[in-house]
Amino acid sequence: MINVSTGSSDMRIVMKGPDGTINMFFDADNYALKMTHPAENATLYSDEEGFIYMNVPGQGWIKTKMGQMAAMIANVVPMNMDFLALEPTKGSVMHKIAAFAGDITIAKLENEPRAKKISGGIGSEKTVFIADGRVTITFDDKKRLESLVELPSSIRYYYEEQEITIPNAQIFSMPSF
Repeated sequence: MINVSTGSSDMRIVMKGPDGTINMFFDADNYALKMTHPAENATLYSDEEGFIYMNVPGQGWIKTKMGQMAAMIANVVPMNMDFLALEPTKGSVMHKIAAFAGDITIAKLENEPRAKKISGGIGSEKTVFIADGRVTITFDDKKRLESLVELPSSIRYYYEEQEITIPNAQIFSMPSF
């Protein structure tokens, strides 16, 4: 049995859906995450403490831990996945998408009744599962999560060096009512 941990790997994650493409970059050294939405010309950052950083016109960079951000991030993920059920041990809700790389494993899927292995084994470079009859989950030749596809949407993982610098930001907090 080969156990591969990807929780400490730098990665680029490309999420495609009907509303466009979102790119995420994860730097494991400082647990920093950068998310870009080219169509909206928007960039968000998230740090180990769970702050989400936004550039607000006229104010510059602000950071917040607003609970409402979770719902906003959930809306931009291109698949109907219950990732909000995964509690992050550190970081923000954005980090959960990077954490999938370590949470979704071949061993877990082999023991999951809703997942069916459709390829993989001796001599095969990739291992592929179908989950719930609609989500194709592919692992690369190193047993790392490569993609989650539920047409017309997909999340693809690329394991490559990332260096993310979190911007200096003012803390933003909602006034209490």
